[in-house]
Amino acid sequence: MSEQRKKQRINARPPPKRALKPKQPSNWHLNKGDLPDGSAKTKTAFELHIRILWLMLTQFDVPPTVTAADRQCYNARYSSEPQIKTSVTSRINKYMDIINDAPEQVQALRDSIPQSTSIIANN
Repeated sequence: MSEQRKKQRINARPPPKRALKPKQPSNWHLNKGDLPDGSAKTKTAFELHIRILWLMLTQFDVPPTVTAADRQCYNARYSSEPQIKTSVTSRINKYMDIINDAPEQVQALRDSIPQSTSIIANN
C-alpha cells in the first residue's frame, strides 16, 4: 500500500469519542467576551436572583436541566417581547403581597444556611 493511501486512511478515521464531563457550575456562566460593556453588575444581580429563586445556596450547586418540554411550554407561551412584558407586569400585580413578604423569606433563608457553608467564592 502506498504511503499516501495510508495517510488518507488514517485521516479518514473519526476522532476517538471522549467521555462527557459532568456539568460544572461554571458551565452556566457567560464568558467575559460574551458580555456587553457595562453589564457586569446586571449579570451578577441576575445570577444572584436566579440562585435565590432556585434555592441554590452554595457556589457548587448546578441549576436544574431545562427539558424539551420546558422549552416547548415557554415557546408556546411567549413569542414576542411585548407578551413577556405583559406577563411579567400581570404577575407582579397579582402577587404583590407575596413580593412584599419576600424580605422576611430571604432572611429566613439566610438564617437556614449553616455557618460552616460558604456562599461566596474563594472563602
